[in-house]
Amino acid sequence: MMATDISSSNYPDIHQWKDAGVSLSVALTKYLELSLSLGTEAFSGETKLKELASQIDSGLCSIQTTLNQQISRTRSTITQARNLALSSIYCLPREILSTIFMNVVFSPPTSESAEASVAGIYLKLYNLLATCKEWKDVVLNQGEFWSIIPILDLSPQAYGVDWKKFGCVLSRCIERSKGNLYLVANKLHDASYDDLLATLSPRLHAINISTNNRSVVRGIMNIFLRPYSPDPRALSELSVYQDQEEQYYNNPPSKEDHIFRLNSLEQGSFENLALKLSVLRIRGAQFHWDTFSFSHSLTELHLQEINFGYDSTVASFLGTLASASGLHVLKLISVRSFYRGPLNFNPVAERGIQIPNLRFLLVDDLYFNTLDCILSLVGSRSHDLTLLLSRRCRFIDCPASEVGVQDATWESLCELLREVPIKKLLISGDRQSQWPSPSELKELIKLTAPGLETLWVNLWDFDATCFDVLTYRPVPQDSSEPTLNLVNLHLTCARIHDQGAFLEMVLSQSRSLQHMLLGAAARSHKMVGWVHLQENYPLASKLKNTVPNFQLVDCDDMPSEFQDAPWQLW
Repeated sequence: MMATDISSSNYPDIHQWKDAGVSLSVALTKYLELSLSLGTEAFSGETKLKELASQIDSGLCSIQTTLNQQISRTRSTITQARNLALSSIYCLPREILSTIFMNVVFSPPTSESAEASVAGIYLKLYNLLATCKEWKDVVLNQGEFWSIIPILDLSPQAYGVDWKKFGCVLSRCIERSKGNLYLVANKLHDASYDDLLATLSPRLHAINISTNNRSVVRGIMNIFLRPYSPDPRALSELSVYQDQEEQYYNNPPSKEDHIFRLNSLEQGSFENLALKLSVLRIRGAQFHWDTFSFSHSLTELHLQEINFGYDSTVASFLGTLASASGLHVLKLISVRSFYRGPLNFNPVAERGIQIPNLRFLLVDDLYFNTLDCILSLVGSRSHDLTLLLSRRCRFIDCPASEVGVQDATWESLCELLREVPIKKLLISGDRQSQWPSPSELKELIKLTAPGLETLWVNLWDFDATCFDVLTYRPVPQDSSEPTLNLVNLHLTCARIHDQGAFLEMVLSQSRSLQHMLLGAAARSHKMVGWVHLQENYPLASKLKNTVPNFQLVDCDDMPSEFQDAPWQLW
């Protein structure tokens, strides 16, 4: 049936190709016959032999080169066409191919840096372009593949990309792009790009800046904030990372530390821009936080390694979030503020700042005074709170120029946490300082037990004094003591001194436990020292049979939640 279809008039291209093949065969046969006749004429004496030899040499040189090249290309082209015809992916519509390629090129975020992510995206694009003409056409004709505009200061071959060569074709990438654009920059661009970027301003959907230089942030932002600049009306996401030296956090920031001067035109333009954003991510960069205001447009706010100055600035900034009625996600990671006495609460603040649609709040790695300020002021209780406690929560941060870091009492921390419903508690342990002690961890769990679903303890030793901390014991019905109903238990970079006691501890939680992540080294009776748990070890096998969803990871792998993670692309 297939042969009948192909030989019909419905496939004119195939007919032409077959006819051309027949013509080529006839021409080659004719050429061979004429070549044979040359020898006959040579011996007939009617042709000058030297002239004939010269013509043959010339003909052989030209025809052999041409034939070899054309036959090689023809064979390669026909083979490629055959392979495509037999390939199942060739049968897919281009729309489906495009969707598949989009998922490959723009894969879900990982813990790699923004620069590495951009390099990975362009490497994947180059690989697709080099695979076959069909794939190349899909990638070149789909503008979304070229939506990321990188202006990066990297070594010539960083991440396997020839960035020097890439800079020459940046304008070509912009020409291929369609729709919204994503600017990724870590350096001040060449002045020749000013007009180009200003022209692209209305198409920019997201900007991601990462640098250790305040002037770079200011220079890039000014392109879009100057009064005569085109309105970045499509801009929805802004991410700014300025890497600061550690001493920057010893005292409140100075005027010179801010990206824009207070009351400057750029500062005013930036405040207006913030009203339009749906996602704002700031790390390290210093802005005038007490002048901010937000609208219902903001859905996600990520603040990391921010030096707010004093606690009062944190309170003022949190107060502005009451107007962000659309805010769903709030992340406060390693932000800093300095203690200068108790805050003066006004009547509104006393009942807490209400963020009506907040769904998720992350409070991560804070000093006690900043932690107290945030948890006491955010009065909304409809959200899920994820709290990561490090040793910083045991200290009050004061300026180094005054008294420096002071101890916070354990009772103050417990009193604060007693009033806050926590859904996910992460403990960043410290073996050297034995933080937290078994008794402290036990009290933390007891305080957070009413709403706690996930407990994650990193860098902790489980010895004979520790197993009691997580061992479930029935509580009498008339007791007011809360019951711990863990759904998720994550123990990473752990050391287990007694495997049997550890197993009993986990088994005691089996009535509610659904998922367990374990990365641990254990003492073995058969070997001296520590043994990294493997899938085939008895303890791992027993846990796998006990917990519905058990996952074993390397005990030396530090989870990204407890690392100083790189600034990501999105």
